[in-house]
Amino acid sequence: MAYTRIWHSLNETGTHSTPVYSEHERLEIRGHFAFPPQHLLDIGCAQGSVSAALKRDYPELSVWGIELNTEAADIAQKRLDVVSRHPLTELTPNELTELANIDTVLLLDVLEHMYQPWQTLQFLSQHLPKHAQVIVSLPNVMHINLLRDLSHGDWHYKQWGSLDVTHIRFFTPYEMRKMFYETGFKVESISHQVLQTEANQSFSADSVYPQWLEFEHMKLKVRDFEHWCDLHAVGLIFRIRIADD
Repeated sequence: MAYTRIWHSLNETGTHSTPVYSEHERLEIRGHFAFPPQHLLDIGCAQGSVSAALKRDYPELSVWGIELNTEAADIAQKRLDVVSRHPLTELTPNELTELANIDTVLLLDVLEHMYQPWQTLQFLSQHLPKHAQVIVSLPNVMHINLLRDLSHGDWHYKQWGSLDVTHIRFFTPYEMRKMFYETGFKVESISHQVLQTEANQSFSADSVYPQWLEFEHMKLKVRDFEHWCDLHAVGLIFRIRIADD
């Protein structure tokens, strides 16, 4: 089989030449809603599959999507109420006024694709109403499989996943929380997206910690169950809200 260079899938702007967007509805994010959304902003909405499913289940919901890829935006426009095709920080005066009416924001696997995710979050913290809930999902660079590969000297970029070749920024769970706090948010809920395997089913919140985790030629001391989750989560989902101080 011929060797395929992953960077050949990129165009001159550093994005995928032929982007493939998932139609997954991301039902797991709904457990993070503090209240049913009514006016939602979906940043990086892709083809609008997630928000379209929310509109189906919340009939009164209005959705404003932001998507820079024109092909995906064309599809999203048929599913959502409004779709903008420019970055959040380039909103028109009318759009900026509308931002004050938003009660829910989705940032699902999008911040890692930005050169300035901190600027995007700070912009939101300065313009959203105080009660707005922001749902964020991010891939976890602390995942034990990535640590294993890194210990071998490998950092294999791929067309999708944690090491998607279009990812610009990489975060551990601690650095995710730090980014939120530094940009004016507080964390209200966290869930780890852990892929259960036979090898890790013996660990639980009731296990005795600290304990050693042996993984091929690595041996890691696990402090507590949260540390174990940080090591095994492929991604994390947060609900954040503008901090009072």
